[in-house]
Amino acid sequence: MKNKNGPKTIWEGLLCAVPFLMLFSGGISLYDGLHRFKMLPDTGMKAVFTDSLNYSLLFLLGFLSVAAFIFKNNFSLWKDLAIISPLIFIFGGFGHFIYVNGACDTSPKKFHKVRIIKIYTKRRSGYLSKHMKIESWHHPGKTLSLSVGSGADCDAAANPTRLEVITHAGRMGYEWIKSYKCL
Repeated sequence: MKNKNGPKTIWEGLLCAVPFLMLFSGGISLYDGLHRFKMLPDTGMKAVFTDSLNYSLLFLLGFLSVAAFIFKNNFSLWKDLAIISPLIFIFGGFGHFIYVNGACDTSPKKFHKVRIIKIYTKRRSGYLSKHMKIESWHHPGKTLSLSVGSGADCDAAANPTRLEVITHAGRMGYEWIKSYKCL
């Protein structure tokens, strides 16, 4: 039995796939963007999310406009897409925003030499992770806490006192850390 409310043309079928592709690619972009392009610890994710909403809602509006034109004879399917698409576009747009901030960044490297205040470990869910508290190069007198990955060029036993942090400005305006090494 044929579904009366389902996609009737190839264009309708392709348009129905867009939100799911947005969800999938947004999730991958979010994961990859957060791991490869580490934003500064004092960057408020609420501000990043709010800025990403401008782009997400613009793309959502464009998508729903095209969908309204293509689904002009299938209101039920358009309505279903209009109900599920906003949350998917907001999540996907956030992931793409974070990824584009680092991946499309062409700004020059900035080198910051800062003092290491403290090296410590944290235990979460049975895992130990190493962290450093360092001086902030943006706000004198304040500190930042960096998670030190296994590939970091710092040995706590050697008692490092200085750290060189390499950052980029970020395509969307959010500074991110490319690398760091103990001096």
